[in-house]
Amino acid sequence: MAESQQVKLGDIFYVPLSEEDDVTPKGGFDHRFKFCFVVGFSEYVFYVVYFLMNSSINLNYINTYGRLSCQYPLSHKDYPTIIKKDKDPSFLDLGHAREIEKERLISKGHYKGTLTSTDFKNIFEWLRNSAQYSPKLKKRYGWI
Repeated sequence: MAESQQVKLGDIFYVPLSEEDDVTPKGGFDHRFKFCFVVGFSEYVFYVVYFLMNSSINLNYINTYGRLSCQYPLSHKDYPTIIKKDKDPSFLDLGHAREIEKERLISKGHYKGTLTSTDFKNIFEWLRNSAQYSPKLKKRYGWI
């Protein structure tokens, strides 16, 4: 479990997610641990907005230029405790913003660190400028 803490933009958590979270469990389990990167808050900070990291790009799902352009590479050099050398680079899917209850993130997740300052700057600049999300959603999540 994560220690009692404030959740901040750029924080990284390792969280068990299920089909209810739009994650497909593997190996007969009812959940799958995934790295969640905190990128915003909504509903009076009750919900945390996050992106998932994947070790590779699934071309069956990410099958258009628009979806491919939403994949942000993260390197083992910058995140050695969460990205294995043989999975370098891994990709943050900026094209699918998800929400999770803040309390669930803290109680079930394991805090793993934070984005580098360069990645933080690049990701939030992309979010502010991207046509992927409406101005209304950007405002709701605090990106503009």
